[in-house]
Amino acid sequence: MLDTEGFAATNISENYDAKIFAVSTLLSSTLLFNSVKIIDQSDIDYLELLARRTQLFALKAVMAPRANLSINDRHDSKESKIELDSQIIQFPSLIWVIQDFVQDVEGETNCKNWLIQLLSTHTRETESYSISLKDIFPSVDCHTLFIPSANKYHLADLSRADENELLMDYRYERDELIAKLNTMLRPKYRNSIPMTGTDLVHIFRMLVNAANSGSLTEIPNRWDAFLDRLKQSSIEECFKFYATYMNNLLVEQARNEPVSMSYLQEWHQMALQKSSTLLQNLLQGLESHLQVSQQQLGDQIRNSYILIKTVNKQKIQMRTFAIRKKLETEIANRFLTIKYPVLTEDIKNFATMLKPNISEQFYQEMESLVPKNEMSSDIEFIERFIDLTADSSMLENNKHLDKYFDENIQSSITDGLSKLQINTVRPKILSKFIAYIDELESNVREMFENRVQHFAPEVELYNSKIYKLNSLLNEKRQLILQDQENAVGEFLRKEIHLCSTEFNDRISNERLKFPIDFDRFDEIIAQESNRIDTKCIQTLNIYSDYKIHKTIIAELMDNLKQMIAKRSKQNLDAFKQEVETPLSTAKQIILTSKDLYSTFYRFKKFIYDICIIQLNQGRAQEWSLSLKNKVIDSFIKDDPELFAILESKRTIWSTIVGFFQWILSFLGY
Repeated sequence: MLDTEGFAATNISENYDAKIFAVSTLLSSTLLFNSVKIIDQSDIDYLELLARRTQLFALKAVMAPRANLSINDRHDSKESKIELDSQIIQFPSLIWVIQDFVQDVEGETNCKNWLIQLLSTHTRETESYSISLKDIFPSVDCHTLFIPSANKYHLADLSRADENELLMDYRYERDELIAKLNTMLRPKYRNSIPMTGTDLVHIFRMLVNAANSGSLTEIPNRWDAFLDRLKQSSIEECFKFYATYMNNLLVEQARNEPVSMSYLQEWHQMALQKSSTLLQNLLQGLESHLQVSQQQLGDQIRNSYILIKTVNKQKIQMRTFAIRKKLETEIANRFLTIKYPVLTEDIKNFATMLKPNISEQFYQEMESLVPKNEMSSDIEFIERFIDLTADSSMLENNKHLDKYFDENIQSSITDGLSKLQINTVRPKILSKFIAYIDELESNVREMFENRVQHFAPEVELYNSKIYKLNSLLNEKRQLILQDQENAVGEFLRKEIHLCSTEFNDRISNERLKFPIDFDRFDEIIAQESNRIDTKCIQTLNIYSDYKIHKTIIAELMDNLKQMIAKRSKQNLDAFKQEVETPLSTAKQIILTSKDLYSTFYRFKKFIYDICIIQLNQGRAQEWSLSLKNKVIDSFIKDDPELFAILESKRTIWSTIVGFFQWILSFLGY
């Protein structure tokens, strides 16, 4: 029988209580743990904590060097040491005695069941925790003792009371406890032999030495635990304050929009200062905890601010991108207001004046987020975009200028030659007729120069169009001379007609049986052309003194080309009939996807791609690419529905967008 002082005595540390509990527990075969009135959660937690300390203490005590053992103990065998270890580690049975107990055990049949139920239902802060006192002690029992006396004098010191002065309920429960102990008490065993007093003294000495040498794990006292919780909660509250303060800027004021990095830094410093001040107030007087807490809070705030700063920077980048896109659209719209054709220099001046205007707009849009000296790269990007758009505009203007010059060439020729008269009854002699033509051509040139005088500064284009005008006038001259000599050439035309008819018959479908390979077709055309040259043209060379001769021969050649083109078309149509099914399938796919392409360029490219895919899946896969392209060209032109859809995409906007798409295709986009 070993009696020890209770816990939490005056001027006694919790570590001393733990040593007393460990030594008495490991030395006993049955442990009586006393508490008063009731078992609450803190009692269970504290007893469990002491028990776990004792387990660890026992292991350390056994594993420690045995310098403090007696001479006899040093001669123990290794096997004896192992048996001794298991005896020490084994916990005794636990009887929890509750003194002055007057509570109802909530319908349980006995106190033990009530304690077991209580141990089974008590919880901790972590849901993963499942081990309790039932798993530490081999058996757990409970016994209650009623109030021993109703006399205050006796309660102050029970030795003053006689047996008959104690309450009957108390004596009854006391006697039950004594009887229970008599039945439970067993000696401690070593190697299946009851331990002697010497053995117990040996164990006692070993446990006391181990406890005094520091083998007993330190447990933070309740004040330290409170300070740790206070420190942690203070850090959490201060960080929460920081997060709320930052959200006031980012969410309440900025509405989740970006703010300038400098203002964000100022706000962060203010939030950091206020959070640190709050932490100092919460941990006032706890300097050692304050220093550590400030470091931990600073780390949390630093990590949070890095994330906030990164997100805000991304928002600024997104805002910059959006503003640049808006200004790019405005730039494109500004250039669309140009009424073509204009002088190229006017477009350059327009771009030069546009740059500072657009740059100032960008400054105004971004001045609240980014310092002006940090916008240089974005301004350079916008100015490059203006230059590129100006280049595209100049290309478009060149097309309009080209068209403008061509229209004036045609109108000048038409108006200047409108007075031309050919006397079919009695034509002028050749020299006078040529002088007459020269005078008309001079009037045409003067008329053209007056009409396009405004665009004369476009020197390169202007000179090229003068050259084109002269070329067209020369062609007109030839046509006029041809008309002048028509009378002489009437006979020649009759002969040519006969030759043309024969040539047409010899390359007809009835004779050649289309389709035939185009190489073979070209070979037949070459043979028949040589035949016409020998039989007809060379025969008519006796009329070569007349200028009309060349024109009539040219007409013959044109007629032959038309015949060849017609037969070539028939041959191509025959090839088309060979692949009618793939082309029909391609058409269905094209019609299904026609709304996905808004420009003439993209839609036409899509038609070619689909047709090539379908042709490559059938008998046409061995055809040459040039033959496939010819078939596709003919298929588009001959199909009214496809041709109409393709032509419907030739709008002004489609032309502009298609032009940009065409440019981008060369750039690899």
